[in-house]
Amino acid sequence: MLPIEQLQNLIQGKKVAFIGAGVSHKRCIEQFVELGAQVTLCDQKKSLEDFGAYADTLRRLHVRLSLGEHYTDGFAGQDIIMRTPGYEYYKPELQAALQAGTKVTSEVELFFELCPCEIVAVTGSDGKTTTTTLISKMFENKGDSQQAKLYLDRSLTHLHPQTSK
Repeated sequence: MLPIEQLQNLIQGKKVAFIGAGVSHKRCIEQFVELGAQVTLCDQKKSLEDFGAYADTLRRLHVRLSLGEHYTDGFAGQDIIMRTPGYEYYKPELQAALQAGTKVTSEVELFFELCPCEIVAVTGSDGKTTTTTLISKMFENKGDSQQAKLYLDRSLTHLHPQTSK
């Protein structure tokens, strides 16, 4: 089964809450809706208009909203919660969702679960492009051109249907 099909099987018909609408979550929210999830955006912003131009996308996708001071109320009744690295895992609201049986994960965790090939992670503030280029060349020299397709600063949304083992 292709990774995108695995993702669809995981989320189709499920209630999925996203904590915040940062850069990567914006595209994930769209993809999750396209794959059949019922998405709720939980964010500290006070109104839909606070999302600027992205508000139109949220309206078009019919994303449910849990906003403002009590934005974490939107965690209740969710099947999956997509958190960001900046959201503390041990916050009581998130722990209560876990206790209620909600799957708590992140874009990176799902990528690791669904990626069909060996993963080489490169982090740091300088030299990532050079390092990933060298790693790509090593995979190519090994004769593994499929794994040579490394993604720098990419997201879960790059688990395209053509990606296979």
